[in-house]
Amino acid sequence: MKKNKTEKVTIKGRRLTPDQMLAEKKHFENLMIHYGDLIKDKNRAILQMYYREDYSLSEIAEEVGISQAQVSRLEKLALKQMKRYV
Repeated sequence: MKKNKTEKVTIKGRRLTPDQMLAEKKHFENLMIHYGDLIKDKNRAILQMYYREDYSLSEIAEEVGISQAQVSRLEKLALKQMKRYV
């Protein structure tokens, strides 16, 4: 069965089409290439685990040794910091 290009899937709590997923991944990769060095190592590691390696927030929290809420806060902060440079 072929998937409809407009069929949405839920990824990390958001409903996205395959094209949207690809665009978001490309955008993240561009941010990391150009601005990843401008954020703290810990925040960069969290973003890489979350977006590149598909870790869940709880898996990252366990790996890094902080709470899931802290992981969520740091992930949002790191993206905000990188987007500020765009």
